[in-house]
Amino acid sequence: MAQLTNDEIVTLCKQDIDAAQNTSDQESVQNERMYQYYRAKTMGNEVDGRSKIVSSDVFETVEWLLPSIMDIFSPENGFPVLEPVGPEDVGPADAMTELIQYQFWRQNDGETILRRAIKDCLIYRPGGIIKYSWEKVVGMIKKSWTGVPEYALPHMTPENGYQIAQITPTDTGFDVSGYKQDLEYDGPRFDVLPPWEFLRHPNAKNVKDSPFCAHKKLTTVDHVRKLAKQKTVDGQPYFKNVEKAITEATKPPADDFLQNKIYNVDGLSKDEEPSHDKARQEVYLYEIYAKYDTDDDGILEDKKIYLLGNTVLRMDDNPYQCPPFICLRDIEDTHKFSGIPIAELVEDLQRLRTFLIRQMVDNMAQQNNATLVFDPTKVNQADIFNNLPGRNIRVKAGVRPTDAVFPLPMVPFSAVTFNVLEYATLLTEQRTGVTKSFKAVGDSNNQTATGQMTAINQASQRVRLISKILAASLGDLFRAMILMNKSFLTKAVWIRLFEDKFVEIQPDDLEGRMDMSMNVVMGSAGRQQQIMNLQQLLSIFGQLVPVGIPALDAKNTAEITREIIKNMGYKNQDRFLPQIFLQHPDAANQQMQQQQLQQAMMDQGGGNGGAGGQNIGSMASVGTGTAATTNPSGGGSPVAAIQPGAGGMVPGLGA
Repeated sequence: MAQLTNDEIVTLCKQDIDAAQNTSDQESVQNERMYQYYRAKTMGNEVDGRSKIVSSDVFETVEWLLPSIMDIFSPENGFPVLEPVGPEDVGPADAMTELIQYQFWRQNDGETILRRAIKDCLIYRPGGIIKYSWEKVVGMIKKSWTGVPEYALPHMTPENGYQIAQITPTDTGFDVSGYKQDLEYDGPRFDVLPPWEFLRHPNAKNVKDSPFCAHKKLTTVDHVRKLAKQKTVDGQPYFKNVEKAITEATKPPADDFLQNKIYNVDGLSKDEEPSHDKARQEVYLYEIYAKYDTDDDGILEDKKIYLLGNTVLRMDDNPYQCPPFICLRDIEDTHKFSGIPIAELVEDLQRLRTFLIRQMVDNMAQQNNATLVFDPTKVNQADIFNNLPGRNIRVKAGVRPTDAVFPLPMVPFSAVTFNVLEYATLLTEQRTGVTKSFKAVGDSNNQTATGQMTAINQASQRVRLISKILAASLGDLFRAMILMNKSFLTKAVWIRLFEDKFVEIQPDDLEGRMDMSMNVVMGSAGRQQQIMNLQQLLSIFGQLVPVGIPALDAKNTAEITREIIKNMGYKNQDRFLPQIFLQHPDAANQQMQQQQLQQAMMDQGGGNGGAGGQNIGSMASVGTGTAATTNPSGGGSPVAAIQPGAGGMVPGLGA
């Protein structure tokens, strides 16, 4: 079957790019307005000489929600966790959990990635976009070899990763110095894309099923040439026809709508590259993930295409099985790709509150600096027009000031306005869940601690729902990490779990079936509640022991204690546990039973300490009800004896 030509593939890509760009441009109009509201600098309807204050409802909503959500998605919560499907999958699931947590949170600064993406989803459409990829970074390390046999020298070539600097013959062979290729990094990478860099098919409802997604990256000619110099596995250039593509590539416009508007808020502008250095010329490089029938067999193939200008630089099968993007949404919209930003819910309320506050400020200004009515024949008009506080107004001789100038009566500010302002505040709290109690601000409706906690818990329902929606998208990201590690990881990874504990994970350790567990708990407040629940569980189990139900043993007591320490924020729980909990549960249970038996014998009676001499005490054949002490005189204390009387485990006869 006939393969599509370069021109035919370019035509298909251009059609999808134009359609996706049109969708992005439509969303950019609303995104620009949301950013204006978020910054709360101007509303675009200001009038000179009137109040220009702007209510910051969008900013406060976003910035108060963000800490609560980030507290939920934190490394301390052990997020994510992979659970084995079968007993044979326990090892691989544990290894993959440690590896993914290490790669995301520590190697790639996952907190910064999540914070930026979540803020984007709270403000912009379609949401917060995270792009994932697998990256191999190869470097050269300086090395020297001694006693290299002559037959090995022809194999130490650049193709095999060697750069030889010097060869010296010796009695045992050759001493060789130079550089050896070394794999410095082999793992996932993550990028948070701004809304104007992500393109999608207009009819797509999610990333996984989208027939077209692309990263529209503004880069330099220098960067494209450096990528072209990289080699594939078979030694071929990574990009082809680079110079032709650069020549044909059109210079990108400097007025990307949303990006330029964001700059304009601070009085800046996104200008064209000022330098005349051709290597710094900027071009749009499209990294496209699309489904095209490239071999004319009637079946779509999943392809990864690099497009520059009118030239396909490279086309491969998509190694990720779907477009490597995830879209974080805070509020789901039914059967649509884009979510509903929380900023959109308070947009109209910010306009209303701004309007009311400006009226209040203008009325107050007019009350304090009232409009004057004057007779121009009796006053000096220059003094009237000098509108400074405490100014002097000159009147003509023989004219009473009250006859020449008097203030125009002002209509007092209506008290209804305050009610409307309070109602707008209430609507904002109802729509977003960010209440006064949530902000730790006094709420006149909830004066008691119980009332405040109830209000906070109710507000947390909205935050928890947003977090669960975010967790569903993050689940796709971590599943992609599982696939990438199983497919691409070639180098063992050492992970430091605690201060003095390291674990090595080999690629073969990851083969197994596992499920994703995404527990969403309410951050530090949720961990405090977990600690209280675990303490209550220990108390309940402890109440069952005296009635003959052995509800507490070494296994569950140790596990509950570990969970309490974990919720306190400590990763290495073992360093806080008593030695008995660090043993195997069976051995620990046996030791606990022996201690309980000894305690029971002590409660029944004790032996006499007797004359101690230089010893702590000696066993007595007849118990006297006193215990030996460290006193050399042998004086005992009037408590149950520690040692039983003579006769082994037979209790002494307590007096």
